[in-house]
Amino acid sequence: MRGVTADSCERHLHQLHVCAPSKRGTTRLLYRMSMDFLGWVRHVPGIDRLWKGVAGQVLGEDLVLVLGQQDRMQRGGDTWANPVSYDKLAVRYRRWRNGVAAGRLPDGTSGGG
Repeated sequence: MRGVTADSCERHLHQLHVCAPSKRGTTRLLYRMSMDFLGWVRHVPGIDRLWKGVAGQVLGEDLVLVLGQQDRMQRGGDTWANPVSYDKLAVRYRRWRNGVAAGRLPDGTSGGG
């Protein structure tokens, strides 16, 4: 289906991944998957196990990528040097977070008064 955009499609599967720091060195992953079609499926016995399996498979694939980035970071590489489009929000967050940790405010000032 070349040339088809999400707007022209009447069925959508939505996924949301949120990684939130929970304590030093630890991140909590929040994952949500939903679809706007086949509403009757939620009444099928056992469907929750099927969707948990699908979610586990998706998260497992993403985990492989994250582990690769972690390995490169531990060896001194810069995983954010050449971000692809879906990494750009994470890059902006990381730069902001590093700035805050260094005492810089989002407007570039030091906030020292």
